[in-house]
Amino acid sequence: MTNLEIHAADGPRPRRVLGRACPQCGDRLAMTWEQQQALTLLTRGASMREIARELQFTGRTAARSVDTLIYRALGYLGATTRVQGVDIAYRVMLLPAPAGSGRLSRSLTAEEVRITGCLVDGHTVTGAAELLGITRARARGVLGRLADDLEAPGGSGRTAMTVHRMHRSGLLSDSHPCPCRSGPSAPAAARWVRGLRCPACAVRPVVATEEHTVLGLIGAGLSDEEIGTKFASTREGGTHRVRSTLRALGAATRAQAVDIGCRTGLVVPRKRPRAAGRLIRAVDLEPVHAVIRGLRLTALAGHGIEASHLALKHRMNQLYARIGANTARSPVGLAVSILHSLDALPRTHPCQCATSVVPLTEAAAADTRRLARQGLIRA
Repeated sequence: MTNLEIHAADGPRPRRVLGRACPQCGDRLAMTWEQQQALTLLTRGASMREIARELQFTGRTAARSVDTLIYRALGYLGATTRVQGVDIAYRVMLLPAPAGSGRLSRSLTAEEVRITGCLVDGHTVTGAAELLGITRARARGVLGRLADDLEAPGGSGRTAMTVHRMHRSGLLSDSHPCPCRSGPSAPAAARWVRGLRCPACAVRPVVATEEHTVLGLIGAGLSDEEIGTKFASTREGGTHRVRSTLRALGAATRAQAVDIGCRTGLVVPRKRPRAAGRLIRAVDLEPVHAVIRGLRLTALAGHGIEASHLALKHRMNQLYARIGANTARSPVGLAVSILHSLDALPRTHPCQCATSVVPLTEAAAADTRRLARQGLIRA
């Protein structure tokens, strides 16, 4: 896949695949490696079970997990249907060239142009038929003949395969459709919330509206059980929603999720209670710089912080008390939110696709000097 820009994570699989930038708004579209692979397999005629087996998803809900994976990829792309998602993904170089030898040697008929135009605009086959004033059976017949001419194999994703192969034959424009445009995808836009653009890679984080609500509750210090109660669910339901939110942001911990949310405008930082003290100790910020980067307190020995797990936990508890976050059931998210409201943490967006990581000790030292000048901390 020479047309893909891939940024590797700690494992053999790339963490995120980046497309090209939109010439209209400057945003770049991105998706995870699993989402890109699922869409690629979909355009090759694979079923949900075959995609799950290829991605090594196991269990009875494997096919449903793949369906959720594709649904989230469509949200990242600003698409309402799989056909529109495949079309946008190919235009922004998030999908490879179609496999096979099927090419269309003839020109498209006027009816084929109108129907495929409706599909890539986000309409279903039924919606396209109603919009064009034809029957659903006629629209399916036209698409079936076009798929036969392009040698697209049968299957649930045949229409998406047809659109993908139309690009190879030069029958569809490769111009980048701006994902922030208004149109048929506008109703779906209400299901997704976009953050501010990363200055490094120009990607904007995208979360579902429910995940946006959950992110705000994490920043308020609510536990999994309390979040589950908010959604009339159980503790397991709250845990599932928290994990889904962290996965959407590419965060490993609650603290990292709230930090990303505050830096990208998805979370409004909460003010510190008046009863809390003013000064923050510089030594207490060291573990905070670790947790907002997705590290656990037990894993800091190799990152330049010489302290035991219990000592770091004691520092965090002291920090919670100083800023008034110790009253929450899960105080780490509330603490990060309050520290952002005090400008105790930098607001620059940490690009998650960066290949190099600033050592924690250097980042903490830089913030310590800045906050000392402002009189917010003491040694």
